[in-house]
Amino acid sequence: NLLGRCLSCEAWRPRPEHYQFGVEQDFGSEYDLLWDRIPKQGRVLALRNQSYLHWRYRLHPRVHYQIATLRHGGTLTGYLVFHTAGNAGVVDDFLVLEREAQGPLIRHFLEHIRQAQLAADIYVRFNSASALALPWSAFGFFSRPDFQRVMFLPTVGSDMDRAFMSARDWLVTAGDKDV
Repeated sequence: NLLGRCLSCEAWRPRPEHYQFGVEQDFGSEYDLLWDRIPKQGRVLALRNQSYLHWRYRLHPRVHYQIATLRHGGTLTGYLVFHTAGNAGVVDDFLVLEREAQGPLIRHFLEHIRQAQLAADIYVRFNSASALALPWSAFGFFSRPDFQRVMFLPTVGSDMDRAFMSARDWLVTAGDKDV
C-alpha cells in the first residue's frame, strides 16, 4: 500500500549501513550463539536454538521457509523466518538480540520482498505486547484482534508467576502455534 509505505519509517529514516543483511536456506551453529545471548530470565520464550529451528523450519515437509538474517560486524544479531503462499508473504518467526537492530531487520526484509517480487501482502502474527516483538507498526503494519489461545505449563516448582502476569515477558509467534 503506497500510503502505508510513505508513512513508514523506511521512507524517512536513513538506511543503517553497519548491518549486513542476507537471505539463507538453513540454520548454522551461530544460531546457538545468538540463542545463548538472548536474555531469558523471567520470560516465556520457546526454544530457538539451531537444532530446533532446523527441525521446525528446514525439515518441514510441505513449506519452503527462508531465513532473513541481520549481522553486525559479521556476528548474527537477528533473524526472521518467512515463507510465501500464493501472493502473500508470511512471517513465521523472528528474534533480535539488539533493540536497535529491530528496525533494520524489518527494513531489509521488506526491501528484499519488494525487490524479489515475492509477495504483494505480508502477514505477521505475534503477541504485540512483548518486549521482544519487532516494531512492525513503524513500518506501516497495523494490528487486528487475535483470538488464538496459548497454553503454557511451567516445570513443577519453577518460579513463573511473574512471567504469567505480564505479556511483555512473552514472545509467541506464528511459528510457535502448533508446537
